[in-house]
Amino acid sequence: MTGSNRRALFLALLTVTNIVVVAGSLAILAVTGERYLAALIAVVLGVAGAVSVPPPVIYWERFMAHRAQRVRMRHLQAGISLVFALIGVTGAWIIDGPFAALAIFIAAVGASASVAISWRARRHIVAIPFVRQFAVRVTLPRERQPGTGASKGVLRSPANVTPHASHITARVLTVSAKPGAASAPELQSERGRGTGTRALPIGSDKRRRVAPASSEFRKRIAHLEHAARRGYETAALDALESYASTPGLDSRFRAEARLARVYVLDHVGRQADGDKELLRAAVTDPAVLAGKRAAARWVHGRARSGAVDEALSFIASRQVEHGFEPEVHIALLSADTEALPDDARLDALSRCYLDRGFCGIARIDPGRPATLGNIRGAVSPGASYEDGPLVSVLIPAFNCEDTIGYAIDSVLAQTHRSLEVIVVDDASTDGTRAVVEDRIGRDSRLSLVRLTANGGAYAARNIALAGAAGDLVTVHDADDWAHPQQIATQVARHAEAQGVIATVVERVRVDDALQLRSGFARSSPTFMVARAVFDELGVWQELRINADTEFTDRFARMYGRDAIVTVSGRVPFTLARISGRNLTADGPRGLRYIAHASGARAQHLEASRAWQNSAAFSTGAPTLDPDCDRPFPIPRLMDPALQSQATTRHLDVVLMSDFVLPGGTTSANIREIRAWREAGMTVGLINHPRFPDRVRGPINAKYWDVIDGDQVRLLSVGESITTDLLVFVHPPMAVHLADELPCVEADRAVLVVNQAPRRLYDDSPDDVHYYDLDKVVASLERRFGVEVLVAPLSPSIRGVLREKHADELSGVTMSEEDWLVCLDPEDWARPAPRRRDGAIVVGRHSRDGVEKWPLSAEDLLGAYPEATPFEVRVLGGARVPATRIGHLPANWTVTEFDSVHPRDFLAELDVYVYFTHPTMIEAFGLAPLEALAVGVPLVTSRSFEPIFGDAALYCTPSEVATVVTALMADPARYEDMVERGRRLVRNHYSFARHVARVSRFSGALDVPAGEVLPVPTH
Repeated sequence: MTGSNRRALFLALLTVTNIVVVAGSLAILAVTGERYLAALIAVVLGVAGAVSVPPPVIYWERFMAHRAQRVRMRHLQAGISLVFALIGVTGAWIIDGPFAALAIFIAAVGASASVAISWRARRHIVAIPFVRQFAVRVTLPRERQPGTGASKGVLRSPANVTPHASHITARVLTVSAKPGAASAPELQSERGRGTGTRALPIGSDKRRRVAPASSEFRKRIAHLEHAARRGYETAALDALESYASTPGLDSRFRAEARLARVYVLDHVGRQADGDKELLRAAVTDPAVLAGKRAAARWVHGRARSGAVDEALSFIASRQVEHGFEPEVHIALLSADTEALPDDARLDALSRCYLDRGFCGIARIDPGRPATLGNIRGAVSPGASYEDGPLVSVLIPAFNCEDTIGYAIDSVLAQTHRSLEVIVVDDASTDGTRAVVEDRIGRDSRLSLVRLTANGGAYAARNIALAGAAGDLVTVHDADDWAHPQQIATQVARHAEAQGVIATVVERVRVDDALQLRSGFARSSPTFMVARAVFDELGVWQELRINADTEFTDRFARMYGRDAIVTVSGRVPFTLARISGRNLTADGPRGLRYIAHASGARAQHLEASRAWQNSAAFSTGAPTLDPDCDRPFPIPRLMDPALQSQATTRHLDVVLMSDFVLPGGTTSANIREIRAWREAGMTVGLINHPRFPDRVRGPINAKYWDVIDGDQVRLLSVGESITTDLLVFVHPPMAVHLADELPCVEADRAVLVVNQAPRRLYDDSPDDVHYYDLDKVVASLERRFGVEVLVAPLSPSIRGVLREKHADELSGVTMSEEDWLVCLDPEDWARPAPRRRDGAIVVGRHSRDGVEKWPLSAEDLLGAYPEATPFEVRVLGGARVPATRIGHLPANWTVTEFDSVHPRDFLAELDVYVYFTHPTMIEAFGLAPLEALAVGVPLVTSRSFEPIFGDAALYCTPSEVATVVTALMADPARYEDMVERGRRLVRNHYSFARHVARVSRFSGALDVPAGEVLPVPTH
C-alpha cells in the first residue's frame, strides 16, 4: 500500500469514528428543534459509528505509533474539516438555518474531543477481548525494506512478531533458537545482536508487531519454500521449524508450516520414502487446515504415509464445502501401489478428467499392472474426427525403447485424427528404431528420421520442424503419455478465440507406476503454435536442456504473455515420466536446479531473459557457435562445446557476492570485475543472494554487461574451480549459506567488509543488526576450507569494527590495508563544468533509505536549501526527506533510482552535497567519489575526511549554503577543488591501483602496502 493510500485509509477511518460524536450533536439539536425524524437518523448513525470505533482505534495504535511522521496535522485538519462540511450541509437541510451554525460549532468541538479522547483511551479500548481478537486476526504487519521507496508487506519471522501494545497478551510470539541449531532468519539471541536481518533490540517496545493475518503468513511460508528451491534448504527448514514450534501462533499457521517443512524435505531429498512417522506427525487434525494448498499437502502426507482412507474421508468432507479440487484430489496419487491399488489409482486420476467433461482412463490389459505403458483413454465410440487443421507432432527420441512405444501410441490415439507424427531417432544405440518402425507399418501418419550423430533433443526438434507440413506444430517427449483429447482441446481453442497464437496444457509428473512425483504445472513441450510463427520467431536453441523455457520467453517477448493460453487448467493432459535416467533428474543439470541461485538452468534463464529484455534482442534462436558473438553467455555445464572444461579450469579471482542488490555494492563489484578483466585476469562469479530478503530476485541486469562466459563467467553448482584469490563481498549475504555452491579451491580468501554490522547504532526502530563478523568468517572458513582475511572497505569501517565490535575481532585476522573501491577516471570525467545560469544546482545520489538522509527537517533543509538561488536534484528517490520535512520542497527535482546513469546525472550539477543520518556508519561513500571523478566539488561532513582528505569541503548541514555560495563565487577555488578531486581518484582509486592491491592480497605481487594506501593530503 502506498503512502497516499495509507493516508486516505486513515482519514476514512477517522471520519467513521467521529460519526458517534457528530450524530449525538445532531440528536440534541433535532430534539431541541422538535425534529424527531432527525433524532432517529442521528441515533442510527450513532449506533453505526459505535460499532465501527474499534478498527480505527486499532489502526491508530499501530499506524501512528510507527508512522506518525507521515500524517501531519494538516492531514487531520483536512479530514475533520471534511466532517464539518458534511455536518453543516446535513444540519442546514434538517434543522432551521440558525441552528445549522450551532450544529457545525458543536460538531467541531465534538470531533476534536473525539480524536483526543479516543487516542487517550486507546489502550483501554484495545484491551476489550473482541477488539484484541480483531487486532490479532485482521491487522497486517508491514515494515520498510532498506533501499526501497515504499513499505512492503513482508512479515518478520515468528520470533520477532508480537502485538504492538504491551497489554495485548494473546498470541504473543516468543521463540528462542534450539541449542546447537542454526538460527532461523531474523531470530534474535540477545539485545542488539542476532544472526538474521532486520532485527531490532528485544527490549524495545518499538519493534513489536501485531500477529500476522493468514494471507501474509502464507506468503511468508511460500517465500521460504522458494528460498529452499533457490538452494537455502537448511535455512528455510530452520525458519519453518521455528514457525511450527511457536506456541502462541495460530494452530492453522503452525500446521501449514509443518506441511511446508515436509514438502521442502521431499524436495531436497532429505525425506526418506519410508519415513512415515514424520509424514503422519505433520498435521494430526485436518480441521486446522485453511486453503487449498495446505489441504493438498495434508492429503499428500497422508497418502505417502499409507493412510489413504483418512485422505479419502477428508477429501469427501472438504468437497461438500469447496467442491471438487483437482490439486487436493491428485495428491492421492502420492500413495504407493500397496496403499492405493491400481483400480483406485486410475479412478482417482480419471476423476480429474471426468469432472471437466473429458473421458477417464483405464488399463489396456486388465491382467497387467497400471503403468504408463498400460493405460488408455476411455474414449466413447465416434468421439474422434478427421476434419480440422493438420497438426505436426515432433518427437525426439534417444535410447528410449521402453517408453517410445506408449508415447507414440498416446499421440496416435488422439481424437483429433488430422496428425502427422515425426519421430527423430537421435542416433540411438538400443531398440528405439525398431519400436518406431513397427508402428509405422500400422499407421501411415507416423514417420521416422534417423540421425547418425547425437545432437540433443532440441536439435532433433529443429530437424523434424524443417520437414513438418502441419498448420499447427507441437512437441511430445519420448517418455510422456498424452490424454486422447489433449490435441483436440488445444486445436479447438485456436479455432474459437481471437488473438490466441499459442496454447499449452498442464501436466503432472509421475513414475512408471503412476505414483505422483510433482503436481500441476504447465507442460512446455505441449506448446502449440502455428507453423508460420517459427518463420518469424526462429527455432529452438540447440542446447541439451532448458531450451523450452527460452523459446517460450522469446515468444512472449515478441507476441506478449497474453498470446499464450493455458487450456483447461488443472487437467493433467500430460503424464510426464520422471526417473533417475532422464534429464529432469540429471544431477546439476536436473530440474532441481532450475531455480537454484547457482544452478546452471537458472543462470541460463536469467541470462536469456536479460537479453530478451534488452535493446539488443532479436528474433531467431540464439547461436551456440563459439566463433560468433553470442547474445548471452551459456553456463559451462550446458554448453555443448565447453561443458567438458567445467571441472578443469583455473581462474585468477573468484568473487562471491549478492548479485541481486540494486545499489552501491553492485556498482563497486562491476567496476572491480572490469578492472580485473582489463588487466587480463580470468574471473569467476558466484551469485549468493542474502537469505531471506533477496532470494526471489534475479541477478542485477548490470552484471550481464561484464559477463562474457569466457574471461568473466558465472560458476554453477557442479563445477570445480581452483583460484589464487577467493573474494567475499558484503558480509550479510553470508549469514546463511546455501547448501550447495560451486566447488572452489582457493589459495587465499578475503572478506570485504563493505557494510557495518549495524545500521544506525542508536537502538531506534530503524536500527538493524545485519550480521556478526566472527560468525560469518567462521562459516565461510568451514565451507571453503581456507583461512579468511577480513579487509575493511574504508577507514570508517575499520574504526567501527574496532570501537563497537572488538569482541568479534578476537578470532578474526584483519588486513593491514583497506580494500577500497575503484573506478575508471577517464570513463567518468566531464569535459567542462555546467554552464552558469544564475542558479546553483546542488545534488546527491543514493538509495532512499532512512539511514541515507539527515535525521531532522532542520538539517535536511540546511544541507539541501529550499530557498533561491539553489536548485536541488536528487537521484534515488526522496520519500524519506519528504516525510521528515512534511513536504517535498518546490525547488527539489527527484529522479528515481537507476532511471538515469549516475555519470549523466552528476554532470549537470554544480556541487555534490552528501549528509547522512548522524549515527550511520557509511562504509565508503561511492557516490561522492563518483562526483569527484566527474569533476563536481564535494561538500560533506567531517566523518568523510579520512577518505577524501583535502579533495572535499567539510561543514555542518546548516553551513552548506554559506560554503557553497562562497565556492561558486570564487571560480579559481572551484577549479582547484575539481582538480583535487580528480587527482585523488587517479592516485588512489583507479583500476590500476585496485589491481595492484588485489595482487598483494593474492600474493601475486610483493609491493609495499604504503604505495597504494590512500593517505590524502590535509
